[in-house]
Amino acid sequence: MDDATARAVAYVAGRLVTDRPSGGVIDRLDGTYTGFTGDVGADRVAVFDQVSACWVLGRRQDAGPLWLFSQQTAQYLSLAVDGHHAFSGHDQATHHGFEVLAETSGCVEVIDHQDGRWRRYRLPEARLLVG
Repeated sequence: MDDATARAVAYVAGRLVTDRPSGGVIDRLDGTYTGFTGDVGADRVAVFDQVSACWVLGRRQDAGPLWLFSQQTAQYLSLAVDGHHAFSGHDQATHHGFEVLAETSGCVEVIDHQDGRWRRYRLPEARLLVG
């Protein structure tokens, strides 16, 4: 799984679990911030990664997983809820599965089955600016 896909998956899963606005993700390993804009809902996703300048778009059909299309890889990936804070999926770009663990605190871990790599992120809570 490439880094842009992992960031987007972490952002979507984190938003679903925390149910709060956030403008992006922070990589907990190196501290880099990636901004995201758009909407995340249980049945529809449309988010724009401001670093890779790519959209991740998708929707859920019936009670199945979210099917997301990544402009970065031009491939689909699935994201299914396995438990209250756990997700699993399959990345068609790499032909490998992945798992996601998200906490209500905004901490998200993406475990890539292709290389066994763990990616750790944090979703900072969005702050409203009052003028």
